[in-house]
Amino acid sequence: MTKLEPRFGDSARPLRLGLATLTLLVPLASCQAVAPEPDVSVEGAAAPLVGVGRQLPAEEGPTLTTTDGKICERYEWQPCYYGPPGTEGVGICSGGHQECSYDETYWYECDDTRPEVESCANDVDDDCDGEVNEGCVCQPWEEEACCVGDGPSVVCVPGVRPCASDGFSWGECVPAGRTCAEPAGPPGTFNWDRSIGIDGTTIVRDVVTDGDCGVYVTGSFDGTIDLGAGPVTATVAGERDKYFAKYDAGGHHVWSKVFHFPTGSVSMTDLSVDSAGNVLGAGSCSGWFDLGAGPMASAGSSDSFVGKFDADGNLIWGHCHGGAGADGAVTVSPMPGGDVLVSGAFEGVVDFGAGPMISAGGKDRFVLRLDSNGNPLWSVSFGNEVGNTGPSNAAVVDGAGNIYTGVSFTGSITVGGVTHVSLGNTDLVYMKLDPSGNVLWSRRVGGTSSDSGAAVAVDAAGNNYWSGYFNGTIDLGAGPVASVGGADMYLMKLDPNGHPLWSRVYGADGSQGGGNLVIDPQGGLLFWGTWRHAPDFGGGQVVPATTDLHPYLVKLDSDGNHLSTRAFGVGSIAGLSMHPSGNVVMLGKYRTPIDFGGGALPPPPPWTDYGFVASISP
Repeated sequence: MTKLEPRFGDSARPLRLGLATLTLLVPLASCQAVAPEPDVSVEGAAAPLVGVGRQLPAEEGPTLTTTDGKICERYEWQPCYYGPPGTEGVGICSGGHQECSYDETYWYECDDTRPEVESCANDVDDDCDGEVNEGCVCQPWEEEACCVGDGPSVVCVPGVRPCASDGFSWGECVPAGRTCAEPAGPPGTFNWDRSIGIDGTTIVRDVVTDGDCGVYVTGSFDGTIDLGAGPVTATVAGERDKYFAKYDAGGHHVWSKVFHFPTGSVSMTDLSVDSAGNVLGAGSCSGWFDLGAGPMASAGSSDSFVGKFDADGNLIWGHCHGGAGADGAVTVSPMPGGDVLVSGAFEGVVDFGAGPMISAGGKDRFVLRLDSNGNPLWSVSFGNEVGNTGPSNAAVVDGAGNIYTGVSFTGSITVGGVTHVSLGNTDLVYMKLDPSGNVLWSRRVGGTSSDSGAAVAVDAAGNNYWSGYFNGTIDLGAGPVASVGGADMYLMKLDPNGHPLWSRVYGADGSQGGGNLVIDPQGGLLFWGTWRHAPDFGGGQVVPATTDLHPYLVKLDSDGNHLSTRAFGVGSIAGLSMHPSGNVVMLGKYRTPIDFGGGALPPPPPWTDYGFVASISP
């Protein structure tokens, strides 16, 4: 049997794994015949290399053919390197080995390390040219002090400029306190908006902004959609395809991705951004699917999904975890040091990698901490024999890594050794956990009927804000308050130890609806919702009662005093995020023309919804 030796400079083909078939494509090494055995014939330079399927150019020397198609011996291995000449042993580049295939007809892929694009985020020679960080001017995401303005007579206005994400340039110098080019204008200033949709229904899920004022949105659609790169049509009959897109600070399209899942699905319902500019997504997953980093599959009918994407939307890592029942993640938040916090619900038995958890009844609430690479660190659960769900915005993290979350319950529930008993049909327990998942305090909230949680936020001082809805009466710490119509909204502020500071109740005829709580750079509070019968948030009714749903945006100061209320025609809001500059970005949907200040967005076809992304100064 002849041993084949690779030459430097040859390209290598990757190993590809498909669901139906397995195709192995191996490095195409040019080879020299060494000590041929009797069943090997050495032919001319243009002869094909049997078992590899490549014809070598004449200048690469002779090739060989065997009578049985074999080119190597089983379990035989040889050294290999397929990077550019002169790079082996320089920087990260190193040679590897490759093993003969089981049927002896080809060599498996070489496990060498080849040059990569130079990264400014480390101190190694990534491109194997003998130099480290050539061309880098700063560490990605760092900031340095600068003066706003130019010219010899300009008085220095203190500012900062951010390093670009690749480390090869500095961004614009901006006034200290903001990290992107577009400052917030006077309250009510329209910045930009755009419509999402062409034909069919667009579902919007969440929006988040990064430190460069980039805007990320996610959702699903059927029919045809245009995210900014041209029309894309859903391909899976009876299913809604998923989308993931990024826009810059001015609302211009940066990139967009559409995922078609013929054998499964992923739905991201919550997004956040970590300190390195990576995007975290959480939601549910089912069946088999691939987001670009290899296939994943659910264990039950629906499992919890969490993934980490880079700023270009490429999946860094992702997990689809769950048991035999229906599980799902609700929120994801970055933690100090790059760890990731996930919250959601599960039923039966589930193991996220930190040990099995068993639900006490129906669905229990879970909180899961992962490291920056997605490895599980710990998980905890809360529930009782009746089954539980929690606030839709179920967990946030403060600067010290403490966690604020909640769970709804009926009957009684024990949290951190304290047993809480519901006053009405469904009550809530709000709690604070330390970075290791231990309960620091818990507080029951509820009235005489059914109550629900909506959102939670925490400010820089550790004060925490909670919102939700109640029927009948509720006592938030200042005595019982009765709802006006159906489900009214409540808002309360607690100090870092869980003691009430103030509370507000907003109601009108009919039921109210709402979501996110957002803290602005001045410590004020913003929240959104929808109404048919408009409540008075402190500045008078903005629109009269109608049969249509109206989205609204409300701003309060840190003491709960009303600052402004804005309404935006007919539609609904699904997510709200704030730039470091103080501008807000809203994601929602509309069925009739809607105007955020720049003119009405195009109307969708009858009985369908378009999505919108809009930025204003609150």
